[in-house]
Amino acid sequence: MKYLGHFSFVGYSEDETSHGLLSAVVSADDIDSATVRFHNLLEQKKNEADLFDSFTFIFLEDIIEIRELPEEGLIAHCIRFEGEPLSFKSRSIPGVSAGGCKCFRLDPEFPAGDEETAKEIVPFMTIER
Repeated sequence: MKYLGHFSFVGYSEDETSHGLLSAVVSADDIDSATVRFHNLLEQKKNEADLFDSFTFIFLEDIIEIRELPEEGLIAHCIRFEGEPLSFKSRSIPGVSAGGCKCFRLDPEFPAGDEETAKEIVPFMTIER
């Protein structure tokens, strides 16, 4: 069975506080073993993927057991922030070597590994109401 976990985190360093969200996927026999696998995965990746550069609390928000994906797909998680967007860093599949997973960047002017570059971001789609 596949399990999708959503986490939030808050990091504290000498001069700043950071916070963020991350999602992870593990294979496990049941929810209890999935929880252990998530813990082990985050423990393994904490240094390897360079995600956390300070004292950090990680909170498990929820775990989704994926028995079968609907043919049309699904929205796995949505978080809505109020107010103006703040600056952030975004990385997909950090700490994963080439092989079983591949990240596709849909904007060729913003290549993978160039997360520090500031540029105007064009919406994937626009919803008008």
